[in-house]
Amino acid sequence: MPDPRRGTLLVMGAGGHGKVVAETAEAAGWSDVRFLDDRVPTGSRVAAWPVEGTFPTALQAAKGTSVVVAVGDNALRLDWIDRLARLGIDCPAIVSPHAIVSSRASIGEGTVVVAGAIVAIAARIGRACIVNTACSIDHDCEIGDGTHVSPGARLGGGVIVGARSWIGIGATVRNDLRIGTDAVIGAGSTVVRPVADGSTVIGVAAQPKRRDASESAHPPVG
Repeated sequence: MPDPRRGTLLVMGAGGHGKVVAETAEAAGWSDVRFLDDRVPTGSRVAAWPVEGTFPTALQAAKGTSVVVAVGDNALRLDWIDRLARLGIDCPAIVSPHAIVSSRASIGEGTVVVAGAIVAIAARIGRACIVNTACSIDHDCEIGDGTHVSPGARLGGGVIVGARSWIGIGATVRNDLRIGTDAVIGAGSTVVRPVADGSTVIGVAAQPKRRDASESAHPPVG
């Protein structure tokens, strides 16, 4: 149900992930959701929502307007949240009513938790994270700022993930492991040992992958 106490929510990014975020926000009670996008014409519509301007529009957000950053690039998403926060602009966490989030878990500003996700007791999710469809983050996990936990990924209890990392679709991480900053866990991988900062690991009992210079560290979302 829309919550009349909530003002306008600007969603930065009108791609596929942006549409998921906009719909999640509506389900969470936001009644006035609008897009900002540098590549979609202002005044047009994407799905059910109008495009009000480009990304810099967010920096002049009026009082009572909130902003969420819906881009897949982890570093860019976190950078925008930092810039907006320095200006005192509200960047709320957006949590789907169809997610299961413990009342004893914490969710950082600008993080989006979408339908079907599970966040267990004493888990701590940082700022500007994506907790994507039907993923599971078990008790006492710590997820660093700007990290993306992809659809269907499973993290056992006590896993620590550094900032700006990417846990691929359907990946499984054994309990009590540390995943470093800027790390990539390939889709469907099973991780049974710690992962160093900046590493990419793939496969069952996932092994480091030598990254080709042309590869992106963080596959796009939307």
